[in-house]
Amino acid sequence: MEILPGVHRIGVLGSSVFLLEGRSLVLVDAGPRGSGSRILRYLRHIGRSPRELDLIVLTHYHPDHAGGAAELARLARAPIAAHVAEAPYLRGEIGMPNPFVRHQALAAAASPLLPWIMPQPVRVDVELEDGDGLPGLEGLRVVHTPGHTPGSISLYAPARRLLLVGDALEWKRGELRLPSRFFSEDLEEAARSVQKLASLDARTLCFSHFPPADQAARRLRSLAAGA
Repeated sequence: MEILPGVHRIGVLGSSVFLLEGRSLVLVDAGPRGSGSRILRYLRHIGRSPRELDLIVLTHYHPDHAGGAAELARLARAPIAAHVAEAPYLRGEIGMPNPFVRHQALAAAASPLLPWIMPQPVRVDVELEDGDGLPGLEGLRVVHTPGHTPGSISLYAPARRLLLVGDALEWKRGELRLPSRFFSEDLEEAARSVQKLASLDARTLCFSHFPPADQAARRLRSLAAGA
């Protein structure tokens, strides 16, 4: 669905990815393994070709965000961008951590499934850092928001007052919250990242697992005050 002009939210299994239509066509996240065909169907549905995809930006290395990256890179032949801190993991140079890092029982239960759900190694063509500019929407830039994972990034489009936060925040029962403690590697770092986001003039917040929220700047300042 198109939530703002040129900003599409595509539902995949257990998550959402975002398609940004500007001078370039940019996909934000790749969903879990097996999401490629659904994402490419959506592209065709809006009259775009997979070959038009200019860049795939991964907000972080968890399997529900990066699991489909290898498939999409093969099908669409689009370059992959991710934060420099997580590029070695995505390439397979370092083993991926168990995403249930802070919940021992869940981590143990999930361990036998990890070979089937963790992202397959993929090339990372563009290593991102805080403040880097991106195509897709005018003025789009990277905001490094570590805590959920070390290389978690958010994307800010100031001309649209749009902020895509990946899993850096949650939106539950009309309340903005820190990321889930069960899946986040450093909650203190996550709280510090909220302070950075609260300085942005954003109106619309987009999450990977929740519907968009308005009044973003006010909500972020309120969360930052209590974090």
